[in-house]
Amino acid sequence: MPNRDRPLRVLLVTASPERGGAETVVEQLLTGLDRARIEPSVVALHEGSFADELRAMGASLVEAGTLGRTRNVGRGIRVLNRLTAVVRAGGFDIVHSHGTLAHIVGGLAAWRAGVPAIHHVHDLYADTRSTDAVLQHVALRVPAAAIVAVSHSARSRLIASGAPWNRVRVVQNGVSLAPTPPASAPEGATVVWCGRLQRWKGAHVFLDAARIVRPLHPDARFWVVGGTLFGKEPEYATELQEQASRSPLAGAVTFTGHVHDARPYIAAADIVVHSSISPEPFGLVIAEALAEGKPVVAFDEGGPAEMIESGRSGRLVAPGDIDGMAAAIDELLRRPELRARIAEGARQRARHFGVDAMLRRMQFAYEEVTGGAGR
Repeated sequence: MPNRDRPLRVLLVTASPERGGAETVVEQLLTGLDRARIEPSVVALHEGSFADELRAMGASLVEAGTLGRTRNVGRGIRVLNRLTAVVRAGGFDIVHSHGTLAHIVGGLAAWRAGVPAIHHVHDLYADTRSTDAVLQHVALRVPAAAIVAVSHSARSRLIASGAPWNRVRVVQNGVSLAPTPPASAPEGATVVWCGRLQRWKGAHVFLDAARIVRPLHPDARFWVVGGTLFGKEPEYATELQEQASRSPLAGAVTFTGHVHDARPYIAAADIVVHSSISPEPFGLVIAEALAEGKPVVAFDEGGPAEMIESGRSGRLVAPGDIDGMAAAIDELLRRPELRARIAEGARQRARHFGVDAMLRRMQFAYEEVTGGAGR
């Protein structure tokens, strides 16, 4: 059992070369945990812009080698051996892995070193036979003292996939509740969509809804905030540009490309739209929009259905209902008093998703898996 007279030593494991929602959580843990109780370090299993960010922020970055392609088994075993040695030599009390590949390596290293592992699941487990789904189910077989799901929807999917129900905890992601200075915006109403440009995130659905709204609100402007990440679906951005160039959207859509922080664009919005065509495990953009007091229009499924109280802190529409999404945007643009009322409800709702609440829940999970050790 860890020494109660010192902080718990937690090794955060990430395997993504670029920043996504999971990596934002890693940074929040590194900067926000109570250092009198938790001493976090981090290992990056892939080189890339996120590892560079960790170095720039002065994080306690542990070196254990970097993974190549998934099929490079020999390199993966060498990284696993080095990480196991790091966990033992560093006196770590917990290995907290973020994502599927991170837990396959980090969880195995923790098991070999004899320390508890936490498997932090930032996705909804798939019920397909895709490579991602196979790896997800492999990760479930790697020992974990606790599995953290980012929403109740994610927890339900994990249990349906075979995760032991009594080990799965829900720790929703957190965001800063402080308002953000807005990015400059054009005159007229501004409707904003944020996310990485992958088809399942549904930017094309947003543009389909915008095509219906534009003739009703000729002065409205529509922003697509985000770019291609992880080298996935690079052709999708071109398809979106072509979609936006056609009437009646021509001249009304702004593409920002990848941005480090979407909050200023959310702060500049009158309405934020979330339009994933597959259920979202959480929806960090929604939490950020609520914190900025912005009405959110989203599909009624997955994490968004848990976060938004339809009619009070946003509007939920039937999954895939583009006409319903357009109608909700139209109503919010036509009725400023409704926008103002929902904006206030959004600010109230955001209190459930503050970063401090996430940090408290995660710290409790750390102490729980170590038998209440730590101060």
